[in-house]
Amino acid sequence: MMLSCLKATRRIEKKHAHGLNPLENMQLKLHTGMCAACRSFEQQSLLIDKAASALIEADRHKEHHISEDSKTHIIKSLEPKH
Repeated sequence: MMLSCLKATRRIEKKHAHGLNPLENMQLKLHTGMCAACRSFEQQSLLIDKAASALIEADRHKEHHISEDSKTHIIKSLEPKH
């Protein structure tokens, strides 16, 4: 049975997130072997996933600081108004 492009793109996302069982993987390979649009989608999806992972990892190593002016502004905005 041939997958539709909609089902193929869903499988591509599932493949990246959780993996596929052998039947799903075979069906996806058959579809992407004949469908240039879905092959392109798979490559783009993989690139986006890698870029997002790299950004998340880079952000984990940053120290986040709030300036003293920002802290003062936040504190003032939380104070009750008379």
